[in-house]
Amino acid sequence: MKVMGKASLSSFVTALINIGWYGAMILLGLSVCLLAITPWVDPPRVEVGFAVPAAFRIEPETHRVTASPFGVENVHLENTQGSLRFSPRSRVAVAGTVVVLIAVLALIMWVLGQLRAVFRTLSAGKPFVAANATRIRRIGYAVIFGEIVRATLAYVGTRYATTYFSIQGVRFEARADLNVVAIICGLIILVIAEVFREGTRLDEEQSLTV
Repeated sequence: MKVMGKASLSSFVTALINIGWYGAMILLGLSVCLLAITPWVDPPRVEVGFAVPAAFRIEPETHRVTASPFGVENVHLENTQGSLRFSPRSRVAVAGTVVVLIAVLALIMWVLGQLRAVFRTLSAGKPFVAANATRIRRIGYAVIFGEIVRATLAYVGTRYATTYFSIQGVRFEARADLNVVAIICGLIILVIAEVFREGTRLDEEQSLTV
């Protein structure tokens, strides 16, 4: 199967990116509509389900291990995490969460838009265009920025759970949970952007000599 050009792997990936872009656009439109009707939402009467990330430890005194393999001792859970679901009773909380969702969807759409433009050039068989290096560089920065924002939101969510919730036998903890692999992937994308920039320069020089 061809990697570039029509009816190639890049064309297939372009179609998937287009589907993701239009899906994000629909979700963004729905989120904007939800934000618009937030002043008329009455949380005590209309149940709005929310979830925040929660990191916690299970107290061994309350939740004892009842079975373990032969020869195994000191069994306990570590780095346990999940989602804490609840229904808020404030329009401000609902509106704030929707605003965060809109910002995330807008960032996703922007990144997918950059990818669409890059893969359109790959499908056309012309990857070394001047704009691609800039687009790929933007994607790299967006990956790094997005991971930092995600880790920040995870920390805020776990801190909120730690501050305002208490469950018997469970000790909540605040964790940032920064994904170092995602940061490294963003740095790799920045390097690839420089490779594209150099490839574009060499391609332009070759075309001038011909």
